[in-house]
Amino acid sequence: MSFTIKKKVTPIKVYHTLQGAAIAGDSEEISVVYEVTSILSLSDLVGVAEYTVTPEGAAMSGRGELPFVYSGTGNPLEEAEKELKEGLL
Repeated sequence: MSFTIKKKVTPIKVYHTLQGAAIAGDSEEISVVYEVTSILSLSDLVGVAEYTVTPEGAAMSGRGELPFVYSGTGNPLEEAEKELKEGLL
């Protein structure tokens, strides 16, 4: 289960060999894939889901956690993903 949205971002190029010096790039629009990968906790109707964020051409994905309300019926992964998507749009 995943979804893709277009995001306008400003990249930052970090030079680790130069003690972390960084240069901001020009803004660009890229495709980003979001995927809820697991439910970290689910108690009554409140849960916490873990998700990944993968920009196109990424060398590494990011991760996040999302508190969400569970209906008590259906698939909690799908409900968390729906809530994540609604929060991003």
